[in-house]
Amino acid sequence: MNKELKLYHKHDEYYNMIELSPSAVRMSIANTRQFKQKLNLYYTILRDEHFLSKKHDRESIFAKAEWSIEPCENKKVNDFVYEHLWRVLTVNKLQSLHEALFCGFSIAEILWEGNIPAEVKMLPQQAFNFQEGKLFIYDEENDKYYDIPANKTIQVFAPIRINNLPVGLSEILAPTVALKYASLFKNWAHFNEFVAMPMLMGFYQNESQKTGLIKGLNNLGKSSIGVMPDGTRIEFIDPKNVSPETFVNAIEKCENAISKLIVGQTLTTQSAGTGSYAQTKIHGDVRQDFFENSINLVCEAINKYLVKPMVDFNFGRDHSKGFNHFYPEFRLINPMCIEQKIEKDQKMYGMGIRFTKKYIKEQYGLEEDDFTLHNDNERAYPFVANRNSPFV
Repeated sequence: MNKELKLYHKHDEYYNMIELSPSAVRMSIANTRQFKQKLNLYYTILRDEHFLSKKHDRESIFAKAEWSIEPCENKKVNDFVYEHLWRVLTVNKLQSLHEALFCGFSIAEILWEGNIPAEVKMLPQQAFNFQEGKLFIYDEENDKYYDIPANKTIQVFAPIRINNLPVGLSEILAPTVALKYASLFKNWAHFNEFVAMPMLMGFYQNESQKTGLIKGLNNLGKSSIGVMPDGTRIEFIDPKNVSPETFVNAIEKCENAISKLIVGQTLTTQSAGTGSYAQTKIHGDVRQDFFENSINLVCEAINKYLVKPMVDFNFGRDHSKGFNHFYPEFRLINPMCIEQKIEKDQKMYGMGIRFTKKYIKEQYGLEEDDFTLHNDNERAYPFVANRNSPFV
């Protein structure tokens, strides 16, 4: 268990891009044999600036969220988990695990020193593949699957599964991004070339003039040029729609769809600085719900694959007897949640309601030594965090 996993993967294939065309998107989505094709689709979609921007917005929760341990009933276990978990987890690793939401899954290897986790190392998704819905280490060259040892990895999966495979947001949004790029780089480009900008047409009297005429037109910098024998008749039929709004609307609809699916709102891109407080509040509530889902995705994996083995290896399952809640839980607390809780509790305090130390510990993830009450009657609020608290 102390040895690192042997992976069958070539690093020079990390950024093997596929063409973002409707047929390529359709083939990647339909593929149930090679998950690598879906990963390549993710790296292609990642080049869309709007997708990347909204992805960064959602990932920002990990930079702002506060870490805490929801304690169990055994203080010795709590102290042990708190000491060793903080040594191996970083914000960057949490963000890498959160990548599962976008590409389908993320995996990190746990390097143990005895029964203590010494390091958590992110692994490339391309070194793994699914078979009948189960994740394996995959040797693509020899088409062989190897079991992942128990208690050796942290595995995070996107919450949606289709055909027994996890579906990342990039796969869901791939047709939308493909449509956006067709509108932006293909259809709109043709529109500008043939409608919005004049076409240069030259006429030659003999073949000796033809080559020089083509060269001369090219030097004028126009992509739409034509040469014809002198006296030839050509007609340009004006299109019924000469406005680019068709393409602008298509691109905006695609980007709004991307925003709604990734961050749950489009207010920042649609309102252009206007809008009521009520509208902002509604959008903010949806966004908050999306952030909570992201937090739970990572926390549940860490508790299942890292915290539980740590406790079992060092305290044994028999030690759980007599405890209703034996395993501590790793938590990420969004600062917005804390502010809302404090605001709610302050209003309740103003109504005459008083809180216990137990309530404060459960709601804010604090140990009893981390705060003091204003009164000594054990039923007061608000509280003051001690300076030596790890949460200050």
